[in-house]
Amino acid sequence: MSGPLDNTPSVSVEPPPGVLSVQDRAAGPTEHRSSRPWVAPLATGAAVAGGCAAIALLQPSDGDTPLCWSRAIFGFDCPFCGGMRCVASLMRGDWLDAADHNVVAALILPVVAVAWAVWMIRALRGDRMRSWRPRAIVVVAALVALVGFSVVRNLDVAPWTTWLAASAS
Repeated sequence: MSGPLDNTPSVSVEPPPGVLSVQDRAAGPTEHRSSRPWVAPLATGAAVAGGCAAIALLQPSDGDTPLCWSRAIFGFDCPFCGGMRCVASLMRGDWLDAADHNVVAALILPVVAVAWAVWMIRALRGDRMRSWRPRAIVVVAALVALVGFSVVRNLDVAPWTTWLAASAS
């Protein structure tokens, strides 16, 4: 039995590399710093670049790729209709054609690309990133905006709203 009167020395054992100690586990994921913070942005960028390259090679159009399910089943454009054609146009550098397919995606995707570049640069510099969790108000506002965009892009009020529809050209 060991106790406070026991004269045996206490031994501190460090966990092997890559294994979290009890203190690190108790601190939670926000307190633990990876030794390679650039892995997550690099993997994300590689996956997105691969998807964009596939879309650019596929060169989607309404004749070659299946229609969006909402258009095929219900007959209206969802907020993402024209998204692949928008990405393909952006990959060619034709922003106006991209906006003709899906104006919201044409506006948001370049902003997302800049945000990814900032994330990658900060990770390479070793800057500590605060975890970002969207607040409920941001999520609700984004959903309301997407639903509103869907409604407006499906209205047939020429010439004001017809340009929002996902064109097939």
